[in-house]
Amino acid sequence: MLVVSARLRIVISIVFWITLIAAPFIYGVFKAVEWRWWFSGIRFGGVRLESTLSRGALMSLYWKVIGWFFLIIALFVGYLFAGAALIASMSGKPMAKLFTPADLQGSVSMIVLALIGYLAFVLALNVVLRVYLLRDVWVKILASTNVHGIEAAANVAAKGDLASALGEGLADGLDVVGF
Repeated sequence: MLVVSARLRIVISIVFWITLIAAPFIYGVFKAVEWRWWFSGIRFGGVRLESTLSRGALMSLYWKVIGWFFLIIALFVGYLFAGAALIASMSGKPMAKLFTPADLQGSVSMIVLALIGYLAFVLALNVVLRVYLLRDVWVKILASTNVHGIEAAANVAAKGDLASALGEGLADGLDVVGF
C-alpha cells in the first residue's frame, strides 16, 4: 500500500487546482494559434487567406462557456430541489425520506421531473456551446482574416452537377470534430 505524506497531498492538490484554472487559458491560446495557422494556409489559385487572430482572442469564449455551464448546473439542481420539495409536500413524506433508495425507485413523478429537467439541461448546454464555441469563434476568426488576391476569383465558374439534399445530408453525417 502506498503511503502519501500530508505535504505531498497538499502539493498535488495545489498543482491540480492551478492546472484546472490554467486549462481554459492554455486551451484558448492553443486553439487561437491553431485557427490562425489553418486559415493562413488556405490557398485557392491566386487567392490566399491570412489570419491575424491574437493568441488570447478565444480565451474569453471558453471562460464564458464555463460560467454558463455552472449557472445551468445551479438552475438544474434548483429545479430538482423544487420538484422534490413539491413531490414531498404533495405526498406528505419528509423530503429526506424521498431520497432513500427504496423511495427513489418508486417515485415515478420524481423520475419524470428529473428527465424533463435533464432534457432542458442538455438543450441549454447545447445552445451555449453553439453560441460561444461555434458562432462566436467563427465571428472572431473571420474578423481577423484578410483575403489577398481576391481579383483572381473574379473568373471563377461552378462546374459539375449540384449536390442533392441526400448527398449533402450524408456528407454532413460524416462530420468529423466539427469539420
